[in-house]
Amino acid sequence: MKKKILIYKDIDGLSSDYVTKKIIDITKKKCGGKDHYVEIGTFRGFTSINNSLNNKNVKCITIDNFKFDKKNQIKFKKSVKKYSVKNLKLINCDYEKAFEILKKNKIKIGLLFVDGPHDYRAQYVILEKFKALLSKNACIIIDDANYNHVKLATLDFLNNNRDFKLISQKYSKIHPADERLNKKKSTNWNGIHIIEKNTNKNPVKLKINKNLALKFHVDSHDIQRHYFGNRVLDVLDNLFYFFKSGNKKYLNQKLKTIFNKNKKRTFKTNF
Repeated sequence: MKKKILIYKDIDGLSSDYVTKKIIDITKKKCGGKDHYVEIGTFRGFTSINNSLNNKNVKCITIDNFKFDKKNQIKFKKSVKKYSVKNLKLINCDYEKAFEILKKNKIKIGLLFVDGPHDYRAQYVILEKFKALLSKNACIIIDDANYNHVKLATLDFLNNNRDFKLISQKYSKIHPADERLNKKKSTNWNGIHIIEKNTNKNPVKLKINKNLALKFHVDSHDIQRHYFGNRVLDVLDNLFYFFKSGNKKYLNQKLKTIFNKNKKRTFKTNF
């Protein structure tokens, strides 16, 4: 008889029941013994703690750089203590340092859940680095696959590693943070890719607008080299506020502040 999956909803987090149940189910199939469940990017622990509680015979590891957000760390530790989670270990650092720790300890991974930084470099580097720690028939789940840059990282990884196959892809129609979405219906789900190593399953073709994805990377260079590149999010946030409120005075003040902090930077020094 198949054991029922229990989702503990009071554990703080952003993931959906759909993704969490997928993780729990695949962990049962792929992990156990020497093969660990490893999660990159845990936020406040919803997926990692729920998975640990439903797979108590599996050694679970979650990686998150809580040094930059103590509030999330407090929430995570509170839930771990509340449910007396014994089989979950936290590595409190960035994914590249964590990789070295896992490699040194000869950790083998049965299921890797990638939900950390979602920029192209992080997505691709995580896949390329952590593949060395995957067990023979391991599985990878990639969250937030709705983004074109995440899709492109998956595509590049698959093209360069023929022993891995994309066996499933699911996308949500709208980002869970979108204001147009009724909050009561929100599933906090933003697409997933499921990749298997050395599998006999037929691969599926990745759905991606490659031209759009590649154009984004060309455009991103122009943003990053700009003397406002390091403050581009501040500029965009204030432009959004201006168009929403029409407060030109506030916009001028904020942009002047940003400019004054960056006026010593030039195009020349950023090349």
